[in-house]
Amino acid sequence: MIWSAGREDMSTAYLTRDVLLRWIPLESVSRAVVLYGFELELLSARDAVDIELARYTEGALLDDVEEALALLLSDELGRVRELLHDGGSVEGSDEVALVWFLSAASELYEYWNRVSVPTERLFSLLEYLELDELYSDLVYLAPISFWRRVSRSSFRDRLALRLIEVRSLLDISSVPAS
Repeated sequence: MIWSAGREDMSTAYLTRDVLLRWIPLESVSRAVVLYGFELELLSARDAVDIELARYTEGALLDDVEEALALLLSDELGRVRELLHDGGSVEGSDEVALVWFLSAASELYEYWNRVSVPTERLFSLLEYLELDELYSDLVYLAPISFWRRVSRSSFRDRLALRLIEVRSLLDISSVPAS
């Protein structure tokens, strides 16, 4: 995975801490997920600390780095990058990208009919996370012909199937209680 920084409105609209925690149980949010979000500037230093603190408070088994992050004081936020990288490299960046995809795509799915051009938002999301080739069946590039377009609902149906598949792959069976 090539880390790229910067926000793009359409592709990152659903890639936020709040959306992540709405759809992914804390026990499935690893340091790798936090690092990935931090490197892509989806999470701030404060967000990273808040997530680790929530995991700590819930009694999750944290390694030394995660515990240090959880207990950082607000005037020590400059150490977040260093601590996130202290634990060594993050393995399985494709799996980590899938966690972010699952949360963002679940949110998009939930509000599909209230969002303008949800198919384009889905494509932007997949492209941003570099999952567009893996999930090419969800990529909307252009109308099939002048007279016939792919229906928005068929993409929503395919997305529903993919969300079930990703939940199973990541072994995330439930959505956190609000």
